[in-house]
Amino acid sequence: MYLEYRLHPDTMRKADQNAKNRQKQCIPHTLGRKSLARTRDDMERRDGRTYSRGDMYEVSHKKRNGAYVNDEARKKNEELQKEIRASNSVNQSFVKVFGKEHNGYVRGVGLGVTPSQIFGHSSRHSTSVADAQIAKMQSEIDALTTQVAEVEALKTKVAEFDQLKEQFAFIMANMKGNHII
Repeated sequence: MYLEYRLHPDTMRKADQNAKNRQKQCIPHTLGRKSLARTRDDMERRDGRTYSRGDMYEVSHKKRNGAYVNDEARKKNEELQKEIRASNSVNQSFVKVFGKEHNGYVRGVGLGVTPSQIFGHSSRHSTSVADAQIAKMQSEIDALTTQVAEVEALKTKVAEFDQLKEQFAFIMANMKGNHII
């Protein structure tokens, strides 16, 4: 049964595609066969403290000698640590540095953990709703700003018209006094 599965054309096509995708990976991890979750659990038991996603990124992308697997991994970790210090939120910093989480998977916490377990229910939905609301509000602000500018221009024209009206009234009063009319 296993051989039938492995030799099936669909399975072989998927395996080939997965091999191609794996070659495109530019920042490999150094955990080998041991999962991220197991590594984190072992470290937490050993050290008696919890490890964040940011801590685990550093651990999973360094070699035994302490060097990063490549410059890209080092740069990403430096950027992540800088963002964590600036925002005090590992999750927000992770999203800022690495992009939004994919549906059903959260990077840096191990296999099987979903976004709703980390961020609460409908976090992706609420984020997209919030983004839509922000975009709508921004367009309303832009429209109101344009209207305010138009009103200010009209006020300037009304003030100029009032000055002309006063000048015209003054001229008319002087003409009546001189009986030119």
